[in-house]
Amino acid sequence: MSGASREALNSDPHLEIFRCKGIEVLYLYEPVDEFVMTGLAKYKEDYMLTSVEQAQLNKLDGFEDVQKQELDFEKLSDGEEKVFEKLLTKIKDILGDRVKDVRESKRLRDSASCLVSPEGEMTSHMQKILHIMNKDMTPPKKIFEVNKDHKLIRNLLKIYKNDPKDPFVVETVEQLFESALLLEGYLSDPHKLVNRIQDILEKSSEWHPGKK
Repeated sequence: MSGASREALNSDPHLEIFRCKGIEVLYLYEPVDEFVMTGLAKYKEDYMLTSVEQAQLNKLDGFEDVQKQELDFEKLSDGEEKVFEKLLTKIKDILGDRVKDVRESKRLRDSASCLVSPEGEMTSHMQKILHIMNKDMTPPKKIFEVNKDHKLIRNLLKIYKNDPKDPFVVETVEQLFESALLLEGYLSDPHKLVNRIQDILEKSSEWHPGKK
């Protein structure tokens, strides 16, 4: 896993499933490391060197969780699962051609969403290095993954179920997407994100139980 610092890598959503499974991840801090890993490919002929972004998650099923996920809500019913699928379609409609696809995440534990490079493409860090070299900071189209067991997504699901046209759904999706872009280093204009945060904080402060 490549990044600017240990702190940055520790907060990366892609790491969550590996932390949950107790699987060690090699941290790389220098840009040249990406090229070195591509050249090495293997360790001792038996171990493939794979980016956490490109790991086949079904191969992690055999590892037991060392960190139990404590959910304060029940699993979705069959009916709620169908509504969740419709919500994913709604999110895809909102984001449009800014993403390649929207799907349920199997890697997230603590985060609500993240961006993932499609299978077969280079890692996010390598993409960013090449973008900088080419002086092009256009965000690459990625897959937007959503964690249906995150409290924010559960609340969003209830709002969508009550009213699919509720503007809060659009506002939240845009915020999650731009937050993911920010983590990836591709958010060139943060003004909309900052203004949206202030708007959400203003509204939520009206509902705070401590307000008299």
